[in-house]
Amino acid sequence: MSLGIAYHIMLRAEKHGREMNLNNNRLVAFISESLEKKCCQIYAIAGRMNQLHMLISLDPKVALGDLLQEIMLSSEEMIRKNIPIKGFRNWEKDYWAYTHSIHRMDHIIDFIQAEDEEYQEERRAREEYLHYRARKGLDMDDDPFFDELDYIDP
Repeated sequence: MSLGIAYHIMLRAEKHGREMNLNNNRLVAFISESLEKKCCQIYAIAGRMNQLHMLISLDPKVALGDLLQEIMLSSEEMIRKNIPIKGFRNWEKDYWAYTHSIHRMDHIIDFIQAEDEEYQEERRAREEYLHYRARKGLDMDDDPFFDELDYIDP
């Protein structure tokens, strides 16, 4: 059963004054396996610097907060014991989770999978703008800039 909702989730490692890179195949494989055990559909997952981005949909019976707490705790332990990631100690307690229609998520997959830093900066600016408007309760339909952002990608 699917409700047609995808979650773009970002976990961030606590900064401890060191450059870190969460782009690690073993970490991605571990988290992917954990998500699959919970019947999540994974559309994209990748680490970059001190962030890990996921685009998933999940079974409506699974609570997102519980799932992420389980993933954060188990992956922290896995990193400490088996995956050498310089500077990693633990995840920040807060995470970002945005909901998206599964019919309009191609640009999010591109964002997660893109390696180009200029592209990433552009995407982060768009995401922050949309997050700001949503947090302020501003209607996206009344914003001409939102239309431009929405259709900027083919």
